[in-house]
Amino acid sequence: EKMLNTQNIRGYLLRSRTMQPFDTAFGSLDPAKGQIPDWLRFGLNRGLVAGPIRAQQPPRKLADNGNTLMF
Repeated sequence: EKMLNTQNIRGYLLRSRTMQPFDTAFGSLDPAKGQIPDWLRFGLNRGLVAGPIRAQQPPRKLADNGNTLMF
């Protein structure tokens, strides 16, 4: 079985977001993915879909009542 790393999966997701012509919408046989549509994606880890976590989190401020305000 061919193994996929995170970079390969992210590339697959990037290609799955592009529009396909009507006659190739169901993709082609790929040894890594099998016979599945190129646009099909489900049950993926949120980190793979959204990308890596940012090194610097957005600044935040706590209100007087304890609620967090995001900027």
